[in-house]
Amino acid sequence: MMRGGVEEKVLEALRPTQFQLGMLTRLYNVVESRLAKCPEIAGVKGRVEAVGSFAKGTLLSDKWEIDVFLLLEGVDDSWIAEKAGDLLHTCLHGLPVISKYSQHPYVTLAVMGMEADIVPAKLISDPARARGVERTPFHTRWVKERITPWLADEVRLFKSFLKGIGVYGAETARGGFSGYLAEVLTIGYNGFHGVLEEASQWRPPVTVDPHGAGDPERLARRYRSSPLVIPDPVDPDRNVAAAVTIRSLATFILAARTYLEAPGEWYFHTHQPTLPPSLSAPAVAACLEGPMYTQPPQDVEGRLARLSSYMATKLGEAGFRVLHHGFSWDGGSRAVVYVLMESLTLPGVEAMQGPEAWSDMERVAKFIEKRLREGGSVWLSDSLLLGFRPRRILYALEALYKVLASAPLPRGARVSRSFTCPGAGCEGWCGREVERGADPTPAWIRLAYTPRRPRS
Repeated sequence: MMRGGVEEKVLEALRPTQFQLGMLTRLYNVVESRLAKCPEIAGVKGRVEAVGSFAKGTLLSDKWEIDVFLLLEGVDDSWIAEKAGDLLHTCLHGLPVISKYSQHPYVTLAVMGMEADIVPAKLISDPARARGVERTPFHTRWVKERITPWLADEVRLFKSFLKGIGVYGAETARGGFSGYLAEVLTIGYNGFHGVLEEASQWRPPVTVDPHGAGDPERLARRYRSSPLVIPDPVDPDRNVAAAVTIRSLATFILAARTYLEAPGEWYFHTHQPTLPPSLSAPAVAACLEGPMYTQPPQDVEGRLARLSSYMATKLGEAGFRVLHHGFSWDGGSRAVVYVLMESLTLPGVEAMQGPEAWSDMERVAKFIEKRLREGGSVWLSDSLLLGFRPRRILYALEALYKVLASAPLPRGARVSRSFTCPGAGCEGWCGREVERGADPTPAWIRLAYTPRRPRS
């Protein structure tokens, strides 16, 4: 299938250079040579294996990182949890590594702007017995057996497209498409355009099996809550798209349909323009500070996403009309969580609806007594009892203070200040990030649809 001019231009920015690949290969060789002695130190058999995009040949130009697995034979989960971290530090002694923890301990080696995530795992021969990260080596081998240079570029296009529309990554905060899922789809539908053409016809719930790997209908019954079900070619009893939320799937379907009709560079993450907002909604926000960089990024982002959702829910319960919520994290010690609203203030009274006059007398009396006790009013509108009461909290910032008192913050983070935008406190890095998110229209939607509007 021929690529369009847009894709060819974008690929020039997506392909890693030979220098980049050479540097990452040298980093892998250093790591591999140091890890090779680990099994002997542990008194078990094992091997070192490169995994992920670097190993598959689908790496993007902005990713100066590799993933390496230390696969150990004859150990169990408790051994990995209790001893693998110390083993890695022994083998990598003298190198700048940082201990991390996701499903179990791992380390990150950072040197000369490059990173290597080094993960210990059990050496497993049957993918059906693998759990979590233990599947990664099987996924890498599956892709390597089927990828071609042309398909590798198609995967790069698809991954960049997913990043550009904001649905790349299976982490909780994103709920999107993993890199492996992107590769499964690209290989299965013979390229980037093939995936978009297939997806443009999807209507959730979607059940597809591009590789004929298993029984998708049986899998769909097992994953009833998943809007997208695709058997994992490595383990057909697993839904490789289980992390994809309905919002991410809907975003992808709309973007696929729009791109096929009006392709543009702005869909891809390397060509994302910064557009001034056309209309900003007022926002209430909390600026967080603390050593969040010591936690795995997916954990931090997941907690920030949950915090923004919690804030939005509680502010909605307080009577505010919530429009959108989100967060921004600089990858280090600063984050901001915000909620966009129709208004930052509420009317002085709150309307209440009660039962009909001939309803159960206990319900009628309870409604009337409660309104009067609150200093409010009660009256009949036709047959229905109505009332209002004075609001306790009129300002969004005041409500946010109350919400944050019991809010689930990321580990190590504290609220440094709360503020509104617009407002005197909407300044510095936190203020700029909130103002940037105050118009939630993605750039690809604005650029794709603005020219179509009829001129006045």
